[in-house]
Amino acid sequence: MEIVSITFESELSLEQIETRFRARAQQFRDMDGLLQKFYVHDEDSGRVGGIYLFDSEASRDALFESEIHAKLRDAPDVRNLDITTFHVVFPLYESGDGSVSTGAR
Repeated sequence: MEIVSITFESELSLEQIETRFRARAQQFRDMDGLLQKFYVHDEDSGRVGGIYLFDSEASRDALFESEIHAKLRDAPDVRNLDITTFHVVFPLYESGDGSVSTGAR
C-alpha cells in the first residue's frame, strides 16, 4: 500500500475549497486502486489537501499522471503545493487474509 499527502495554501475560503473538493469527489471514487481519500485542513496554517491510500505503487503513480492532478498543479489559486509519498510497512489493523480492517469493534 502507498500513501500520498498533498497539501497547499489558497486564498479561497475553506467553504469554497470544500465545495470544490465535494464537486470532484466522484472523480476520485472512480480512480482505480484508490482505497480511501481523506480531505484535510490544518487550522493553524490554513493548509488544505488530501491524504490518499492506494493499493499499489502503480495506482499511486497513476494519480500523478492523471488530468485531475495536472489541474491541481496548474490551478492559479493553489500555492506552495507540497507532495509527500510513503510506503506502508504494515497497517495497525489487518485481517488474516492481508486486507486492511478499520479496527472498529
